[in-house]
Amino acid sequence: MARPTITVNQISAAGSSPGQQVANVGGVIAWTNAGAKMNAIASGAFQSVNLTYSAPGDTNGVFYFLGTSYGADAFSNPFSSGQIGAFRYTDGAGTIADLFDRQTNTTYTGASATPDYVFADLGANRSLLPNRYTQQNYLGGNRSIRNWKLQASNAVTSPYNHTNISAATWVDLDVRVNDTTMVEGTPSAWAVYTPNQSNSTAYRFFRILRTGVDALGGAYLCTAEWEMYGTFNYNTDTVADGRIIQTETATGDRARQTRWTAVGGELSCLLAPTITTTAANGSITLTPNGTGVINLNRAVIPNFTPATATSTGVAGQITRDTNYIYICTATNTWKRVAITTW
Repeated sequence: MARPTITVNQISAAGSSPGQQVANVGGVIAWTNAGAKMNAIASGAFQSVNLTYSAPGDTNGVFYFLGTSYGADAFSNPFSSGQIGAFRYTDGAGTIADLFDRQTNTTYTGASATPDYVFADLGANRSLLPNRYTQQNYLGGNRSIRNWKLQASNAVTSPYNHTNISAATWVDLDVRVNDTTMVEGTPSAWAVYTPNQSNSTAYRFFRILRTGVDALGGAYLCTAEWEMYGTFNYNTDTVADGRIIQTETATGDRARQTRWTAVGGELSCLLAPTITTTAANGSITLTPNGTGVINLNRAVIPNFTPATATSTGVAGQITRDTNYIYICTATNTWKRVAITTW
């Protein structure tokens, strides 16, 4: 899964023009726009990784992979951290977050009404062509799942609710009728399944849909944990919080990703890490929340001239041209000082 490594001004890519800086920002191609602010190239670079099942409860599946920010960090619940979206219909014990936390717990839906399901969204510009999936029996150990379908779609609209999920076109990937793979009376035991329907398409949205009774003849979908495996495709420009930096855009939007650094532009962080990074042009130390400073050794100030003293800008932004250094002292308020020789 090696990511491209490029240097400033090495390439000319979609969206770039002469005089712009092109750089590698945490493994993602980026360039400065007309305002000398770093942006990711919209087309991005898709990557694929084979996530291979090895054992029940292993750390090889797609939910675990996303919970580690593509293998870069310690695992955290991908639903709680916003890496995936999820929903369940109907209510029962536990929460939807419990399906992805890798902890032994009690989780199930329960209602006489159908459809009854749990749903997961891998996120924009992500898809999985599954070849295995696993479920874990809930803490009680009874009411094991017996009748269900694993289904997939690429056509669910947001927000996530029963109306939108039900309105989508769903494809059956695995159909189980009176399946006894999950052993009744074995709390927290895992069972592994291979999809039994022909499919060659990667999907973003998945759900486990209960189609009949559980092992005790009741209307419960007992699935304490859920994991999937296969070929996972994702766009390096579309990553979750804490992976790479997206710096301020031309319209003043702020970065929400804070692990890496950029060349040029303003770093503006909404999270609260303390980061020390060594960049090619010197060392960068970042402290959050506006309480600290960014120390730049041999930093390159962006070459950009605000059109007027009220041009778009955020407080603290610094830029320059041949004759002046410009400082944005408040929102859309610029001042300047002349540059002289000595």
